[in-house]
Amino acid sequence: MRTDYVQSNKKRWKLWIDTGGTFTDCIAEAPDGQRRWVKTLSSAALRAEARRIDNGHSNALKIQMSWPAEEGFLVGFHVRVCQPADKNTTEAKYSETKLGICKEWLGEIQELYLETDLPDDWKCGETRILEFFHPDWEAPILAAHLVTQTPAANNLPDLEMRLGSTKGTNALLERKGARVGLVVNSGLEDHLYIRDQRRDELFAISPKRPASFYHSVIGLSWRRLADGSLEGGLNESVLKEISKQWKSEGIESVAICLMHAYAFPEDEQRLKSIFLSEGFDFISVSSECAPFIKWIPRCETTVVNAYLEPIMKRYLDRIHDSLLSNSQLWIMTSSGGLVSRQSFQAKDSLLSGPAGGVVGVASLASQIQRKKWIGFDMGGTSADVCRYDGELDYRFECRVGDSRALAPSLKIETVAAGGGSICRFDGERLRVGPESAGANPG
Repeated sequence: MRTDYVQSNKKRWKLWIDTGGTFTDCIAEAPDGQRRWVKTLSSAALRAEARRIDNGHSNALKIQMSWPAEEGFLVGFHVRVCQPADKNTTEAKYSETKLGICKEWLGEIQELYLETDLPDDWKCGETRILEFFHPDWEAPILAAHLVTQTPAANNLPDLEMRLGSTKGTNALLERKGARVGLVVNSGLEDHLYIRDQRRDELFAISPKRPASFYHSVIGLSWRRLADGSLEGGLNESVLKEISKQWKSEGIESVAICLMHAYAFPEDEQRLKSIFLSEGFDFISVSSECAPFIKWIPRCETTVVNAYLEPIMKRYLDRIHDSLLSNSQLWIMTSSGGLVSRQSFQAKDSLLSGPAGGVVGVASLASQIQRKKWIGFDMGGTSADVCRYDGELDYRFECRVGDSRALAPSLKIETVAAGGGSICRFDGERLRVGPESAGANPG
């Protein structure tokens, strides 16, 4: 975090932010008690119409926008043209042409001046769609700058941010997580594929198992027995060779799950230190993620954590590093509670965003004294449904799409079909999702 904190005012901004696959919503309470609200794209960009004007300057634009921007606010923002990649196709892809950086913003007359000249093919009077962004910002930081009207070149004020996000949920539903290497005991390499032998589609003629969340798996003959004794030896040189192979395959996250590790975590910690020394930054061990006796759910939880950890860590680090040192960042978990950045694990993010909706339903129910409620949250990537009958329902096992994790969560049903889900014909039938148009193009 930045250490250039200069405010002496003890009162701080309070921000409540929910980031979905398409939009990010922010409610803020200023130090004087005034409340504000903004909505931005989750791609961390502000979109507006721009018209080139002829006022003697080759870098002048007239901006028409739906979001607040006071005098000087846009100075320092990067600017790009946002247009369909191919006007003859309906594919959800946009090409982006960078124009430069905003040098001057006259908020009252909505005129913007870039540091560089506009391209010659942009004629005076012609309108194009622009996006304003900062390369180091995530959507919550953009929302914080917008709601506090802090220019891009300035630091955010001292604040307390409470953040809920579906970033982990969407990564699982769309299968956009990291490439994972799994380490288990010898003989258990296929165990996550076999699982408990139950078939979800019992009467399907050709049942299809969902693809695994790990890319590669190795089995170690080195094993800890139930009485604590060790069987076999650990060949560290073989592990180092495997590490090099995994690096060449693009694996960036390692999941480690050994028999009886819930009682003897030191074996997994030894393996973790080896992979750390080989340059892996993201390592999930079952004794930390889910220290419970059952091996299959413990291993599934560890793999899910490893699958999401690089995405969630980079996301939260970018937010954390954009705040002043005195500011506080709290993250909502699947159980509806708040934890600090240091205590947060990727597996806790599966229902982080939707959990806020459940807590909101419960709060509203208590205010108007009606107990029985159905909560429905239609997002851009997923739709979430909950039931409230006087008290919050919890479950110990969290399921999202094809994933399963041992993590306390509010009882929420999630379907990978939201308002921005992409519809397509696969040659046999119409399919909806799990791919989403997201915030680009939105």
